[in-house]
Amino acid sequence: LIIACCLWVYTQTQKYADIVVTVPVVYRFKPAPLSFKSEPRRFVKIKIRGFKENLKFPTGNLKAQVDLSKATTNRKDYPLIFDAKQLPEKVEVIDMPSTIRLRLEESIQKMVRVRYIIKGRPAAGYSRGRVSLRPEKILLSGPRSIVKNIRYIDTNEINIQGENRAVNKSVGFDLPEGVKSLSGARANVRVLIFTENTVNEKVVSGITLQTVNVDPALVALVSDKTVKIQIDGESASLKKITAKDFQASVDLEGTSYNPETGNILPFESESGIPVQVKLLKYKNNVNIINVVPENITVRFQVKPEFKKRSVDNTNNDTVKEKVEDGEDEN
Repeated sequence: LIIACCLWVYTQTQKYADIVVTVPVVYRFKPAPLSFKSEPRRFVKIKIRGFKENLKFPTGNLKAQVDLSKATTNRKDYPLIFDAKQLPEKVEVIDMPSTIRLRLEESIQKMVRVRYIIKGRPAAGYSRGRVSLRPEKILLSGPRSIVKNIRYIDTNEINIQGENRAVNKSVGFDLPEGVKSLSGARANVRVLIFTENTVNEKVVSGITLQTVNVDPALVALVSDKTVKIQIDGESASLKKITAKDFQASVDLEGTSYNPETGNILPFESESGIPVQVKLLKYKNNVNIINVVPENITVRFQVKPEFKKRSVDNTNNDTVKEKVEDGEDEN
């Protein structure tokens, strides 16, 4: 009888098994004003038990859920929900995480410049020319602590090694974790490759560099006041063209003065700002192949009248506090 009982227990045990399945996590009902401060868990492991024959089922449709409808910036742990009805009969969950730890933060949007990353050199006898990029700016969305400090977004690398003709590519963005682009996922980049020492070629120097979209309270000091442009095209047009036929500028939108703190945001100095050039004449007969410098550095200063106003406000606040303290003592 003892031997029979042991044999029965052994056979019943052999029919059962435990397995661990990896299940994707779906985050539902996240409030729009909030963003994940860091990338949340995308998968969890769940341990299930059942008859061996019942455990042979496709697990691709399984999923766990986290309800974020009541999410706040202070809350950290959220219940993990797994509906056991997704499993076959006589299969049960015996172990799984009860909660998932998340960090959510206020979400903000910010328009930033796009910076292209070029790798490699053209073929012998050729040079890299002007780079055109669309879009030049993208709208970002993400956690405040991350997005507020972003100055620009880089594209993925554009390789021009050994090229002897213009390179046209669609590339993605190198976005920080938790940040997404609301202006699309890719940029179109055109890199001009031109033959060195072309006969119908000319360099125009002394083109005044203008600053646009500067905060009224700031003065922008640029590292280069003029640029030179290399062009090619029809000989007759090249002879006539002068520096007055070009418009060179740098867009300084995004840098501002905060009168309450007296700070320049986001930075007092910024490098790598691209120079934008427009041809005002001979557009059909002349091509811009290079701009020197291609990027510049800008240092910002507060205009004296705005700085004085900020100091006066600070002094007034100090006097007001002293008066209020005196009233309290009286």
